[in-house]
Amino acid sequence: MSDPKPNEEPVAVPISWVGLDEAPIAFSNQAMAQLDDRGDVILTFGVASPPVIFGTDAERMEQMRAVPFIAVRPVARVAMGRNRLVDLIRALQETQANLEKLAVAEGKREDGPR
Repeated sequence: MSDPKPNEEPVAVPISWVGLDEAPIAFSNQAMAQLDDRGDVILTFGVASPPVIFGTDAERMEQMRAVPFIAVRPVARVAMGRNRLVDLIRALQETQANLEKLAVAEGKREDGPR
């Protein structure tokens, strides 16, 4: 792809998500963000499942004390540059605002967006 000449107008080519419906949807209840050595952002999404704890109160407490950690299994890792991170943050904020409006409209929240 070459840069436009000084007297040429840039051409905007639209993008189209192809195959989106075929891509699997993975559930995530944990997320982590990191920076790599080039300054790109690495977003990692995972799932943490609590251990099965049962029995009397005393037995459950003993079992919980024996749990060294709760494992998070990664389901997706995505790397992106700063500009794409800014775009993602904007999209997430818009999605959050729409979700809050929907919750208020359905009577699930009375105070509106936070």
